[in-house]
Amino acid sequence: MQPELRAELVCWKLCANPELDDLVFGTRTGRPDSRNNVRRRVLLRAVERANKKIAEAGGEPLPEGLAPHALRRSFASWLVAEKEDPAYVMAQLGHTDAKMTLGLYAQALKSKCRRADRALSGAGEVFSFGEISEAVSS
Repeated sequence: MQPELRAELVCWKLCANPELDDLVFGTRTGRPDSRNNVRRRVLLRAVERANKKIAEAGGEPLPEGLAPHALRRSFASWLVAEKEDPAYVMAQLGHTDAKMTLGLYAQALKSKCRRADRALSGAGEVFSFGEISEAVSS
């Protein structure tokens, strides 16, 4: 997740004056909000503000059609990349099967590494996902 988008979402949540067990995106009455309402009311506004900051810094804008589930995938992939305890990752996502959780998000990370390898092929030495994993874990 882009730091600018994260900052906007954190600011929005803090302004909502949350309690510890509150939903991240709830209605004013504390009930679950619909994904379309969250996307329109919260995420798209945060993306718009983040894109302004990114443009001012000369960066590329966030992808079109960014959806709440993309934030979930980014969060889960980040937890796996940071080698968080599988039980913790499962609890954060509401999953009951560690093999499914780790398989899904580890595969996404491998795919991103392969795309990065292809993008950098010709720009010097290219490392495989296994070599990167070994370097990070040591």
